[in-house]
Amino acid sequence: MDGSELREVLKLLLLPPASPMLVAAAGVLLSLRLRRVGAAIAAAGLVAAWLTATWGLADAMFNALEAGQRPLDAAALRAAMQGPDAPQAVVVLAAGARRDGVFAPRRERLVAASLERAVAAARVARQAGLPILVHGFPDVGMDASTPALMRRVMEDDLGATVRWVDTSGGTGHAGVAHAIARTLAADGVRSVIASTHAHNMPRLRPALEAAGLVVLPAPHTFRGADTSGLRRWLPSGEGAEANAYAFYEWLGLQSYRLPGRALQGPTAPR
Repeated sequence: MDGSELREVLKLLLLPPASPMLVAAAGVLLSLRLRRVGAAIAAAGLVAAWLTATWGLADAMFNALEAGQRPLDAAALRAAMQGPDAPQAVVVLAAGARRDGVFAPRRERLVAASLERAVAAARVARQAGLPILVHGFPDVGMDASTPALMRRVMEDDLGATVRWVDTSGGTGHAGVAHAIARTLAADGVRSVIASTHAHNMPRLRPALEAAGLVVLPAPHTFRGADTSGLRRWLPSGEGAEANAYAFYEWLGLQSYRLPGRALQGPTAPR
């Protein structure tokens, strides 16, 4: 198992639904020696497993991550393009791909999150008349890189211009942001439009700014809502997936506080 695979495994274990299941399992094992303590921990794990599969919790987390953000409208874009730090490129991060089927020929496709990012980045790039930088890495077990697939979709299907496909490295958003800044600096680009999901923007924007870029945020696909009624607190597959995304972004924000991972500069999260 190489480093990228280990990182993916650890990520899956830290996120729901695996993390509350691990807590419940630990409680069951502990109950063999400490019955009451173990039972309490197992019960807490079961409650957490239920909650992290509901839209009630997912909505609360998305609303917190997306607070204060607005989509980039045409008027704001025009004003930015006429300003002193007019954007020179659009930056978008790949979000993954999957291999279709088990029979030859094997063919990869972008996951829904990558498609959403590709469409949104192509739209704002066309409106601004700017080239696009796609950053990402080949997925574990994949034959082609996700950024290359995104480039193909944006150029062939969406009519956008992708100038850079950056797979130069970087761990986490902080490392990725510095890799992006180095790639763009070679062409004299220091001001960008960051196009990403609204719940990802609190992590991406400060990382890019700490890397020395001037950033105009273009958040899209706002997922926070206010699901009403009893179904708000009933578990579902969609609710579990939504919570996994929300917890992933929250954990990513907390990682900025770790030694060696903290962002430098006045834009770092507090």
